[in-house]
Amino acid sequence: PSLGATASSLNQEPVETPSQAAHKSASLRQEPSGQGLGVALKSTPGILSGKLPESVSDVRFSSPQGQGESRTLTDSAGPRQITLRQFENGVTELQLSRPPLTSLVLSGGGAKGAAYPGAMLALEEKGMLDGIRSMSGSSAGGITAALLASGMSPAAFKTLSDKMDLISLLDSSNKKLKLFQHISSEIGASLKKGLGNKIGGFSELLLNVLPRIDSRAEPLERLLRDETRKAVLGQIATHPEVARQPTVAAIASRLQSGSGVTFGDLDRLSAYIPQIKTLNITGTAMFEGRPQL
Repeated sequence: PSLGATASSLNQEPVETPSQAAHKSASLRQEPSGQGLGVALKSTPGILSGKLPESVSDVRFSSPQGQGESRTLTDSAGPRQITLRQFENGVTELQLSRPPLTSLVLSGGGAKGAAYPGAMLALEEKGMLDGIRSMSGSSAGGITAALLASGMSPAAFKTLSDKMDLISLLDSSNKKLKLFQHISSEIGASLKKGLGNKIGGFSELLLNVLPRIDSRAEPLERLLRDETRKAVLGQIATHPEVARQPTVAAIASRLQSGSGVTFGDLDRLSAYIPQIKTLNITGTAMFEGRPQL
């Protein structure tokens, strides 16, 4: 046939019987706009069993099983160690390792803050901190993230946490207000002894927190500034091969003069020193023109 005749025949639409048209219309009414639910589900590794479900909650899958001998198409390929095996009945099996953890997010909360030192040690023992490149946190999680992102080891972080009295780190720099805060804490401790852990413990918590509710936490800020600077300088000292890089040397010089570590410092240093991570803090308070963690 001629090219024109072939093109004409390709453009002709097949004639539908009345039953085919009715079935197509019914399918369109059952399926949502865009890709049909049945088509979407059938494109997954499982096979949709039975009729088209009325809702996703009614879906039932039957996964095909490989039968007979298999041949390996790909073996341990790439960083995810992808392996593909094809069986005699046409089923292809995919195996791959889990993606590495690259980000760690630590939420806020006093109880969680107390648990983080042990949790970080456990993660380190499992080797799960090796691939972390970014850390995020809020409140107590933000404090933890800031210290670890600066290169402090989990063991050093636990030692620091064991010695840290968080309540005293929230004390005011005003001598009179600081005295009132200490007296309030002593009253709370006495109530806990006299009333027991349940009522007394709650009373102690209120008397510790309420006098410090508007605290700028200047002692805590100083501690974080000093410890993050010490941790970063320590990491630079243990990596002499990168210490001479202009970017690293400039940051080290500024920190040695007493400046604090910035988010930008961590971002730049993380490209040279794997123990230092990029840092994201999600919780801040605004004080007269300056944000504070």
